[in-house]
Amino acid sequence: MIIFRQKAAVQRMFFSTIVNMVGSLLFSIVFIVYASKAPDAKLAIATAETILTLPYLLAFLTGHIADRIKNKVKGMLWVRIFQFAAYLVMSCFINVNESWLIFGLVLLIIFSSSFFAQISMSLATILLKRFTTKEDLARVRGFESGVTSTMELVAGPLGAILLAAVHQDFALFTVINAVSYLFSFLILRGVKEDKDVKVNDIPAEKEEKDSLRKVTVNFFHEMKGNFALVNSIPQMKHFILLFILFNLVGSYQNTLASITLIHRSDFFIGNYAFTIGVVQAAFVLGLIVGSIFPMPFLFKMPLEKNFIIEMFVFALVPVSFLWAPSVYFLIAAILLDGYLQGVSGPKLDAFLVHLLPDDKIGGGLGAFMSIVGLGVPAGPAVAGIAAMISDQFAWLAMLLTIMVGFVYTIYLAKNFRSTVV
Repeated sequence: MIIFRQKAAVQRMFFSTIVNMVGSLLFSIVFIVYASKAPDAKLAIATAETILTLPYLLAFLTGHIADRIKNKVKGMLWVRIFQFAAYLVMSCFINVNESWLIFGLVLLIIFSSSFFAQISMSLATILLKRFTTKEDLARVRGFESGVTSTMELVAGPLGAILLAAVHQDFALFTVINAVSYLFSFLILRGVKEDKDVKVNDIPAEKEEKDSLRKVTVNFFHEMKGNFALVNSIPQMKHFILLFILFNLVGSYQNTLASITLIHRSDFFIGNYAFTIGVVQAAFVLGLIVGSIFPMPFLFKMPLEKNFIIEMFVFALVPVSFLWAPSVYFLIAAILLDGYLQGVSGPKLDAFLVHLLPDDKIGGGLGAFMSIVGLGVPAGPAVAGIAAMISDQFAWLAMLLTIMVGFVYTIYLAKNFRSTVV
């Protein structure tokens, strides 16, 4: 396996990520169930999905912060400490009652944790490029994505089973999440980073001279440069529009499925929580297979053609809810969707990373993710509004959007050819 042929630092970052995800993934399925028990389930799920995707819009900021952090490993360690403490605090009140106040506090902590996690992800990306060869980067990222997705595959159904076993003790799952961050911290401590200048080595005089006004001006100047850098890549203008649409449709679909399944017992496999877990697991299983075992012709084809196929498969999910009401058809559609994203995701990642200068990876990727991230919080918000009219109307609106995207991907394929091999 590619990961075990890398340096010890890459292996430690990999295992730290895996352990970090254990509690988070178990908690993710539990949080959907938690939201479904709020005073207004549809509003709670839509609100939660919208707020929790906002960190994607701040990727330009988290990427900039990652570039400016002198000691990348130390930055990742501090993120783990914050997450550990935050989830311990949340475990003290999450079981108090099912009020909007408690629900809001839970959202605030999860949002904060996600924001700092974005910084940690940018730091890891920068370090990974440093520690791996150009040839290995795409496959290492793909392997990492596949293995972490394996955890998601197990976590969905397992989280639902454990939730029932402990009689929906949300506090217990919050503690499990906190402990996973602690273990992740301990594993990551062994990573050495001799090339970076330590934060403590920065002279005090320089820190004093950097006024708030100067720091702010420099920040916006660098942000402008990062966005210009991304815009200088010919395909990026089109990729940005496409991925705004991809993110909008994907987050819309996830939210609307969670809302629809609350009262669609004909789709249930056991109960609501387990059904959501199985649906999530299907997507993750597709990601695993696609990331680790991509079909050669899909991996070698231009990214634009990958996107055509993905957009077509997206349409199968609303078709399942509207005209083919079968949970097995739904699972098959989501499984295939996950597989295709598992193939194209690492390819796009590697394509962007190798077009960016080493000192602009975090900021460049952050700028791209911030722009395309506009679709992520928009999806749940629009899904919630559409669902207020009717679930059927909401799925029809999604299908129409996908048709527009499908035509656009065909246009891209005729004008661009983006490859990594």
